[in-house]
Amino acid sequence: MKGVIADHANDGVYVDIGGKATAFLPSQEAALRPVMDLSATLPLGESFEFVVIRDQNAEGQVTISLKRRLLDQAWERVKELEAANTTLDVKVTGSNKGGVTADVHGLNGFIPRSHLNEKDNLDGLKGKVLSVKFLEVDLERKKLVLSERLAGQSSRMAELEVGQLVSGKVASIKPFGAFVDFGGSTGLLHIKQVSDRYIPALGTLLKPGDPIQALIVDIDEGKGRIALSTKHLENHPGEIVENFAEVMATAEAAPNANGSGPIEVARRKRGTSVCDGQQRRGARAVNRVAAAFEIELIADAAGDGVGEPPREVSSPTGGKGSLVLFLQSFEKLRPLLCRPVPLVQRLVQHTAHIRPTQAHEV
Repeated sequence: MKGVIADHANDGVYVDIGGKATAFLPSQEAALRPVMDLSATLPLGESFEFVVIRDQNAEGQVTISLKRRLLDQAWERVKELEAANTTLDVKVTGSNKGGVTADVHGLNGFIPRSHLNEKDNLDGLKGKVLSVKFLEVDLERKKLVLSERLAGQSSRMAELEVGQLVSGKVASIKPFGAFVDFGGSTGLLHIKQVSDRYIPALGTLLKPGDPIQALIVDIDEGKGRIALSTKHLENHPGEIVENFAEVMATAEAAPNANGSGPIEVARRKRGTSVCDGQQRRGARAVNRVAAAFEIELIADAAGDGVGEPPREVSSPTGGKGSLVLFLQSFEKLRPLLCRPVPLVQRLVQHTAHIRPTQAHEV
């Protein structure tokens, strides 16, 4: 309800709400923080929104609260900021063994020790302004948890790119993967992203403190998560398991195609890239389909054998009709390839005049 400040008393304020009797606002319900001077905080004649916290007494007077209304507005504002993944500055108001408290739009927020940059001298943080992100906002439990560490990581994440090769150290090993610290950030190297060969226990390959290079494959700024991969550095499935040191020593960054970004993919000094691995798998699929149509795709002898396009085609029994069917199947395989296949493009041009119905008749 809306009301107008009508009078001040030692223990509160009388508010005109348009009824027969004025409403009473206790001083402890006048603001989010203790008020020293009610007349300065709530001047006569000023209008505010209030919440009724106690029904009429014998004199017909209701008890109201401005604090409850301000709390509702503060939680609404905090939820909006959390949804927008906002980084905000807060002032530290106190400390305890578990962390520090901070003011967030009049609400009491808590920053756990583990999410502070300064973990030793917590008392020295009182009065300081910290940049934080929301860790948990629970309106029902009135729980507001913040993180200075996530705010710092978020600013660093803005400088990272998917496809970037990073160097760091293994921070910890879990059953599902390894956490890697690099450049002030932490990423997860999932066990399925370590190698194309199955690894039953990651602890047999890695241990905390090991230097490692990995490729960034996903960045989730909202959750503060970075996903890493090393299997794209392999020249063949299982090479990480067979010779981890050599794979790490020969990993390097490859420039973007336009030369503007840090890197497009990670590659090995022998010349293999993520695209090469994908091209190789796609080429094998194309060859399998070609064999089904009795078409032999002959690789160019000058190629390096890694997913190279075939130089010529031989179809002793299939004829042009089989070529057309093969090309129709190839269209479904095209997403597997990350580079064009010149020979297949020539075949498309060569057989373009053949109608699909003719393919079954040839």
